[in-house]
Amino acid sequence: GSEAVIFATGRMVEIAKEAAERLETMGLSCGVVNARWIKPVDPRMVEWARGVGTVVTVEDNVGAGGFGGAVLESLAPHGLAGKVRTIALPDQFLPHGKASDILREHGLDAAGVAKSVYVAVRGAVPSEEKKP
Repeated sequence: GSEAVIFATGRMVEIAKEAAERLETMGLSCGVVNARWIKPVDPRMVEWARGVGTVVTVEDNVGAGGFGGAVLESLAPHGLAGKVRTIALPDQFLPHGKASDILREHGLDAAGVAKSVYVAVRGAVPSEEKKP
């Protein structure tokens, strides 16, 4: 079993997979689910969330009203909302630029996602030898 699962959509699925590979080298087991669609939330997510200690949603959009919020709303009635951490862009105007640069600046590249998941699961920043 995994310690965590990352739910992602679109281009973030590949980033989540790379983050999970990095986490594996750091001694943290993490699954990845390609959510495929944002709403309605796949009802299997409840089952997947029950099987891990931490659920992380990753999206290349703002968190408010987005995929992470939809996942939280679907897991809350099952008492699972406390397991969820969302990683998303801030709700503000962002400067123009390459998508990869903007994602990296906001911790939404593979290294940033791996670090956020590690902190969510282990409660500490990875030590120097375990950095993603």
